[in-house]
Amino acid sequence: MSLDGEPGRDDGKLPPVNVEIPDDARELERDVIAYHREIRARRRRQRVRHALRPFLNPNTAVPLIAIFAALSLIAGVLLSALTISPASAPTRPTATAPARPHSSSTPRSSTPRAAHTGLSTTPSP
Repeated sequence: MSLDGEPGRDDGKLPPVNVEIPDDARELERDVIAYHREIRARRRRQRVRHALRPFLNPNTAVPLIAIFAALSLIAGVLLSALTISPASAPTRPTATAPARPHSSSTPRSSTPRAAHTGLSTTPSP
């Protein structure tokens, strides 16, 4: 707009622009919300790009795959070593070792532990 207020080209030879100035700032609220949304989206894209920058280089793919393969191998070895239990073979009594009866009706004599601690197994009067 020229200085005399008429529409057309201004002194800087810029093209004409249709600018509306609102009477109340509340009319600009949607525009402000959209602007802030664009700014947040731009920041989010920059953060993601910054975080993924080391992994976007094609030279880092091979070491990363090697690290993951080594970690999975170590985890597999540890899990298999810690969770496998020895096979329990059935036991048969042998002729050299007779089986001991586990009867609780036979009286026991004083054990070395009882003698050591000064406790006796005899009933008190």
